[in-house]
Amino acid sequence: MVAPPVRGTRSGRAAGLAALWWAAGLVAALLHAGLWATPNLETFASAAVAFPGAPPAAGGPGDYVLATLSTIGLGHLTGWTDPHEFARLHLLLVVTVTAGLVALAWHRGGLVLARGLAVVLTASPLVSVSLQWLGQPDMVTGGSALAAVLVRRRRWIVVLGLVAGWTHPEQALLAFAGVVLVRWAWPEPDLTGSGPAEARRRLALDATAAIGSVLFAAVTARIWLAAAGITISRSRVEFLELGLPAFAEHHAAAPAALVWNLLGALWLLVAGLGAAAAWTRWRPGGGRLALSGLAVAVAALVPTFLTLDETRVFAVLTAPALAAIAWFVARLPERLGPWAAAVALVISAMIPAGFSTGTSVWRHRLDSRAMATFLVDGSRPEDAPALSLWLLAPLEVRIPTLPGGD
Repeated sequence: MVAPPVRGTRSGRAAGLAALWWAAGLVAALLHAGLWATPNLETFASAAVAFPGAPPAAGGPGDYVLATLSTIGLGHLTGWTDPHEFARLHLLLVVTVTAGLVALAWHRGGLVLARGLAVVLTASPLVSVSLQWLGQPDMVTGGSALAAVLVRRRRWIVVLGLVAGWTHPEQALLAFAGVVLVRWAWPEPDLTGSGPAEARRRLALDATAAIGSVLFAAVTARIWLAAAGITISRSRVEFLELGLPAFAEHHAAAPAALVWNLLGALWLLVAGLGAAAAWTRWRPGGGRLALSGLAVAVAALVPTFLTLDETRVFAVLTAPALAAIAWFVARLPERLGPWAAAVALVISAMIPAGFSTGTSVWRHRLDSRAMATFLVDGSRPEDAPALSLWLLAPLEVRIPTLPGGD
């Protein structure tokens, strides 16, 4: 049985209300997460200055970030190549990408889906880690995957796959596999009765567009780096050399916080949806969509185990599942939906967001006021150490030594 469609008003007034929900969600997300930037900020900024050539950081530790062609190239094109400007660019990306995603949801399912996605984004680790690691491309990779679920025309999946592949090809490949699964499960009443052959055809075309575009981007990115004379001395994949025992020890440092930070405030939102279904007569349907979102989350646990950036990796890989959660929020009873969304925004704003990288860091450890000042003019507290050390200080990042490393 196919679930009824999510139909919402798409009038001018509804578009304005969707924009208000997005704005309220953005404010709540800033209160939820605060602001901070990646310790790799100087490396990214120097790469933007030298783009498309090789920056001084090439050949040194952490130079795998130089493969992030999309945001490095954007920094070069905009001229925002000082560290504080590059971080500011990524704050602007969070604003514009979330606005674009809510607009896509409005186009796909009207006001109710736009409101649902605004709430889900506010509570999601995808947005919170993007605000707490300004300079990292998480919002671009994850946002592209989420947008690929919402777009109707397949050519836009190709465009978004190229963007994600030129940003972080390894994560993009896994995230866009999730895109294919969630799109396959997305309730499309207009296609009811088209038959299993048509469903298989659409699945094959979606998979070709999603996976093919990411692979094409990954190959062309390698060609670009070679042509620019950039040699990556340590790829992201090399961290697998640490071995399973090292990863297990890394994740066991703060296990309870790690489990919470995988979804953060989304745990409460999902629990609320479950409670609404269990204690009332609300039956949203969409069982296949729920299973697809769960499958994406479970599958993402494997690569998350084989990484050091626990919350960030899981947030990007599970971005397609956010569309599924938003669909269920949109299916709440009409009288309950706006009130439930408002309460969810308030709760998200009150709960401090955290992230796990072997240890766990919460919003209160991040000096958001100092970061806001830094984003404006690049100034830092007078007693602050070098930029990378200042940015690293509150994070307590644990980076095990690779075999054969120093």
